[in-house]
Formats: sequence, structure tokens, C-alpha cells
Amino acid sequence: MKNILEGKCHCGNFSIAFHTDKPLSELTPRECSCSFCRKHQASWISDPEGKVHVKYVDPALVSGYRFGTKTADFMVCRECGILLLTTCEINGRLRAVINIRSMQDMHFPVPAVATNFDGEDKEARFARRERTWTGNVIFDF
Repeated sequence: MKNILEGKCHCGNFSIAFHTDKPLSELTPRECSCSFCRKHQASWISDPEGKVHVKYVDPALVSGYRFGTKTADFMVCRECGILLLTTCEINGRLRAVINIRSMQDMHFPVPAVATNFDGEDKEARFARRERTWTGNVIFDF
């Protein structure tokens, strides 16, 4: 993979490395309209052919939060409160989107687009995530 984009929480307990062959100009950040993403000012990127390597110093300090349809885990550091990524298991495969706000000094040339998934049923939600979310997620404790 030619691009490795790194992010971490404020305290350094939780970090990610996002591997993609896509140029930054093809990674359009998406800003979800749900209340959780808005409150965290989250802006998401993904590459279905990419890979996310997730590392924890202390896994007990990382929390997966589910709300609404309860179909995804929003991964937040319990120590400093930073939201790094969201994961969802679809057909036995873990997928993820990465919060670009966890990437210090990272600027994407394409402006973020607003998204709204209100009214999307679970079947459509899983199909969209399977099509668009990063499909290779590796956890390292």
C-alpha cells in the first residue's frame, strides 16, 4: 500500500494506521449527521480495498459504544475521550471507517461531504458499509 495515514488518541493509548493505495484526492471525508458523530465532529474516510491496523497500549482503556440501530461500535479512548474509528462486522468480516480528526495535521484536498442515513434500514446499512467501509481490520494489543 502506498499511503499510510496515522492517527492516535490524545493520551497515546490508542492508535491506528490506515493503509490505502488511493491518492488523498480520492478519499472524500464524510460527515455523518447523527448526533454522536456531530458531537464528536467526526469526519470519516475509508477504502474497501485498504487496511486498518489498530493498536492499544491498554485495551481496558478503549470502549466500543453502540447506539441507535446498534449495528456499529464507535471506538473511543476512555482515558482522553477521542473517537478514532467505527467498526461493524458484516458477513463474518470486520469493516471500519476512520475519523480523520484523529490524524494530526492531516489535510485532505477534497472537502467533506455531509451524509444522512436517517430512514436507512439495517439491510441497506450493511450493504452500504460492505461496499464502502475498509474491509481489512487488524487489532494489535
